[in-house]
This record gives sequence, C-alpha cells and structure tokens, in this order.
Amino acid sequence: MKKVLILVTLLVAVTGCFGKKKDPEKKPTDKNVVEVKEKGVIENKEYSGIKIENIKFVYDGKYTTMSFVLINSRSEAITLGRYDVIVKDAKDEELGKLESYSADEIQPNESLEISLSLDKDFSKATSADFNFITLNQTQ
Repeated sequence: MKKVLILVTLLVAVTGCFGKKKDPEKKPTDKNVVEVKEKGVIENKEYSGIKIENIKFVYDGKYTTMSFVLINSRSEAITLGRYDVIVKDAKDEELGKLESYSADEIQPNESLEISLSLDKDFSKATSADFNFITLNQTQ
C-alpha cells in the first residue's frame, strides 16, 4: 500500500509539472496553510458505483495535497488504473489537472484513501471532477 501511494505521489509530481516559471521560494509555515474541506465547497461525488468522499485540499504555501476516500459500491472488485482529477474554482475555470494511477484492487464495499500532492496552489478549489479513464474502458 505504501509503495502505491509513493508511486502515485511521484507520478503526480513528475507529470504535474506544467513548465510554469519558478516562483520565489516560499517556506511553508503554519500561517501559510490553507485547508479547503468545508461541506458544500468540495462535494462528495459518485461515478458509476464509485463514491468519492472527504475531498479536501491543504495548501502549505508551496504544495497542495489533495486527499479523498474512494468507496467501491459496485458488486464486483475494481482496479482504478489511470484516472484524472480536474480541479475548478468558483467561476468553473480549471485550476489544474492531476493525472494519477492506482493499481490497487478495491473489493465491493471497501474503501481506499488516496493522497495526491502537486506544487501548485489549489486553495481556491471549489470542485473536483474525476475521470476514470481505464475503468471506463473496461465497462
């Protein structure tokens, strides 16, 4: 499990670099931490029997960590494979896209906690949409 989370984090870090100019170095402090988790801001989601709950973003002045829980409410086990998370602000403008991968098999009614990190500010996030690319191809 730890290997998969490390792999996912590395994959996001490597593919998440969008060629952005380097900002002046900000050192994370408690004063810089912005947490977005209020109910109604980032709503729970459901996609074809996959529930996504407890979506939250924590921005520390340099990195945003997104965490959420996936719940398999289908009657068969699933493997997510490649999926994207599209993050938008209140104006429905895209703040960024996190490309990720999970090789973990999730049994029916089981959950998987996922944490993704990116060197980008998602503190203004109001929605997160999920695109389960590999899973949609196997249906």
